[in-house]
Amino acid sequence: MVRVCFIGAGNIAECMISGMLRGGFSADNIIAAHRSQKRLDYLSGRYSIQAVADNAAGAKQADVTIVSVKPHDIQSALESIKQVMADTGGLLVSVVAGVSISRLSKFVDKSSIIRAMPNTPTSVGAGLTALYAENVVGDLAINKVESLFRYVGGVLLLDDESKMHKFTALSASGVGFVFRIMSSFYKVAESMGFSAEEARFIVAETFLGASKLALSTGDPFVDMCEKVASRGGTTFAGLSKMEAIDELIDMAIISAAKRSQELGNEM
Repeated sequence: MVRVCFIGAGNIAECMISGMLRGGFSADNIIAAHRSQKRLDYLSGRYSIQAVADNAAGAKQADVTIVSVKPHDIQSALESIKQVMADTGGLLVSVVAGVSISRLSKFVDKSSIIRAMPNTPTSVGAGLTALYAENVVGDLAINKVESLFRYVGGVLLLDDESKMHKFTALSASGVGFVFRIMSSFYKVAESMGFSAEEARFIVAETFLGASKLALSTGDPFVDMCEKVASRGGTTFAGLSKMEAIDELIDMAIISAAKRSQELGNEM
C-alpha cells in the first residue's frame, strides 16, 4: 500500500485522513507533519497515525507527499522538503488553492508534481477531487494518486490547469455555498414551527435526495426542475420568486475563482 505524508495537517488534511481511514486505508501508512505539537498530539490520538514536527522526516518516509498548507506558507514548506523529494523521487501532490505547477516546479521536478483539489465531504467518503498533471508525469504516477483520492470519493481528471481555479470555486468553495443555501432553508423551517432537529433533518435529507436523484437520472437540471413544477402548483409558486438566484450564484462562483487566481499570484 502507498505510504502518504501530509505536510500541513489542518482542516483539509484531517478531512482526507478521516475519509481515507473510513475507506479502508491503513493508519500505519499515514504520516502528518505539522508545526503545532498540540495539533500533532490530537491527530495521532484520534486517528492513530504517525505525527511528526519535521516536514523532511515525514516526507522521507512517504511515496506520496501531500502539501496542504496555506498559500502563504507553501514556499517555506517546499523549501523544507525539496532535497528529500529529489533524493527519494517521491510524488508531490499539492492541494494548495491557486498555486500553479510552474510555481511548484521551482522546488520539485515537474515530472513528480500533481495538483489536486478535494472538497470537505472527503471526510465522509463523499468528496470530489480534481486532479491535474503535466504530460511529463507518467500514467503510473497519476493512477497511484487517483487511486489514493478514490478512497475519499469521486475523482475528475482535468485536461487544462486553468480549470483548477474554476473547479475550486464550483466544488471546493461550492460546498460552502450549498451550506449557506441550506442554512436559509433551515431558518425558514424553524420559523414555520419545526424544531431545530426536525428542520435540520428535513433540509439535509432534501438536499441529499435531490443530489442522488440528479446523479441517477443524468437529466439536465432545468428539466428536473420543470418536472416538479406543475403550473399553478406549490413548486411553481416558489420558483417564481427565485429569478434572481442565478445572478447571485454566478457572482459567488466567479468571485471564488478570481480569489483562487489571486492566491496563486501572491505566492
